[in-house]
Amino acid sequence: MNPLAQRPTVSTLLSPRLPLELERFVFELAAHRQRSDIPRFIRVAWRVKEWLEPVLYQFLLATAYSIHYLPPQPVHRLPRIRTEKLLSLISTKSPPFCNSVQRLLLNLDVERHAQLFYLVILAACSQLTELYFLSRRCLNSAYLPRLCELNSLHRLAVDAPRLFHPNPVDYGSSLFRNITHFELLSYCDPDTCSGIGEELAHAPSLTHIAFHNTVNIPAIHACVRANSHLTCILFRSNLPIHPHIRPLSPDVRMVCMPYDNLVLSWFRGVTSGHDHWAAADEFIAAKRAGKIDPSVYFTAPEPDFRDELNGIQRNYKI
Repeated sequence: MNPLAQRPTVSTLLSPRLPLELERFVFELAAHRQRSDIPRFIRVAWRVKEWLEPVLYQFLLATAYSIHYLPPQPVHRLPRIRTEKLLSLISTKSPPFCNSVQRLLLNLDVERHAQLFYLVILAACSQLTELYFLSRRCLNSAYLPRLCELNSLHRLAVDAPRLFHPNPVDYGSSLFRNITHFELLSYCDPDTCSGIGEELAHAPSLTHIAFHNTVNIPAIHACVRANSHLTCILFRSNLPIHPHIRPLSPDVRMVCMPYDNLVLSWFRGVTSGHDHWAAADEFIAAKRAGKIDPSVYFTAPEPDFRDELNGIQRNYKI
């Protein structure tokens, strides 16, 4: 036999050694287990790039100066995507990007950048399931039509009064038609929010509501407790909350939970798969099962929560 005939050809060397289905399974499994390696994986071959790009862009954090994607484990490594690269992806209507972004946090306090990302990112990410809109200073009603077009949106955190200004918040609008988890990122007191319970009842899918840095928690709870569709009434604060706080009438659905920083808290949920909503649901379930005293409404962060988040803050000054 001619020994040259046994040498592998160039096409043989470039061909996959495994069936495509199995090779794809291996790469996708590795990508989900070690997300920080995805940029390296997609350089292997075009087919791998096509498989893993949808995973690469699942979670985005947009700030005025950079865009972080895929917070991997360990959490102190936050890969970034250059602004020009992001705009290029969107301008070409890259399906792996436009159809893959599921969770987005906008933290754009510079109006010039906020408007840019509103027009570009929100228009492109039509499959968003979760949006944290922390840019209160530049938020206005011009954003509302675009947000109402996000048909897959189920979780929303926004300063609703600013978004609907000068009109009152309309919880029956198309924006809230599919929202199950809503965080009201605005000051809320019993005088200005006395009718919020009836208003929230117009959101047909809403089951979880969260209030931030609210004064007189028992009184705000009293405004919404009659809504039987709510399964979780969460109060979040980066200010001290008295650990022995009580509602005016017992309600197992009420939870008080502290946080250090909303951006960092969001990262924690993305990287661990266990966010504040999951923690609140587990707390409520434990109370219903008799594992926690029903009179307890305050839940502290996990023991390593603050150290982990402070590590991100020190390294990246978010």
